[in-house]
Amino acid sequence: MVPDVVYSSFADATGALCDAGFTDIGYKTTNGKSVWNPWNWVVISQDPPAGTPTSKTTQIGLLLQKSD
Repeated sequence: MVPDVVYSSFADATGALCDAGFTDIGYKTTNGKSVWNPWNWVVISQDPPAGTPTSKTTQIGLLLQKSD
């Protein structure tokens, strides 16, 4: 199952997803900028949603917003 990473930093989210066995993690940012420091970005949505049973090879898509 996909873990809930919404409201986590991008760094924590990728760690949690990797720990759960997911290796294909994609992301987009709300402002189109590049992520230089994963601690400065927060996950505001994920696809598939948390709790979804899925293959470990499924891409997990994250939408990131720069934290203040």
